[in-house]
Amino acid sequence: MSQKVDASGRVVPTPTERVYAVTDRKYFCLQQPDLDLPSIYNRYREVFEDEVLTGLDFPEFKRQVGALCERILVDSSVSNLLKGVYVPFILPQKGLLKDKPMSSLVEAAGKSFQGHYPQFEFRLLSEGDLDVDLEIKNGSRWEIIEKQWSQKNLVGLYFPTAMSGYAITDHTEIISRLSESLILSGIPDVASSIIGNPSLLMKTDGKYPHLLTLTAFTEKEDSKSHLFHFFEAYGWNLYFNRRSHIGAVSEYYSGGISIINFT
Repeated sequence: MSQKVDASGRVVPTPTERVYAVTDRKYFCLQQPDLDLPSIYNRYREVFEDEVLTGLDFPEFKRQVGALCERILVDSSVSNLLKGVYVPFILPQKGLLKDKPMSSLVEAAGKSFQGHYPQFEFRLLSEGDLDVDLEIKNGSRWEIIEKQWSQKNLVGLYFPTAMSGYAITDHTEIISRLSESLILSGIPDVASSIIGNPSLLMKTDGKYPHLLTLTAFTEKEDSKSHLFHFFEAYGWNLYFNRRSHIGAVSEYYSGGISIINFT
């Protein structure tokens, strides 16, 4: 099976897909965070009450992360994803996040970020109610996570730069030609990734970090369907906001891919 991901962990575009550049010049890019699994696990304990991690102790978290990496490695079509930036995450069981699970996770991401970087701040700029106004986008495959999310805590991997520079509206087309286990990243999984890995958007090499798109979810109202949500580093503060994707083929934007463990 031919490799569909290049040596930097970015999906190789097809002739029909709109992308800022066939070869990414990496003007916008991310640094690989330190994959210190004990520290990542403990950040969830710091942000949430211990009840949220019931049934998922550290050895099990570590085992599942290893199993996910192995699943990627044995799929020759996408094994190069592990050559790019990636982070493990825990998505707490939906019922433990009360009646506003998406909003709770976004706020928790901000809490983790500010706890790790007290000199900076988190700003929630998006209007509306995430848990009421949004729905899973057709073709994103996020319903696979949704089904499992209501039953238990989930462990996953997030590849934030896998679709760097691709047109927002082509994200579901790209996912459709990749392994069925790969899912277009959305608000809960990316927010959870930032909880465990608050340095994800930090850069120290003089280049700029991507804007991380959350395109597995879309507005329910047709009049707002051109909007997408995102996490962004702005002056090293962390922003959560939304904007229009009309004409959005930009090297600044990066769509992500997630994979979760079902065992």
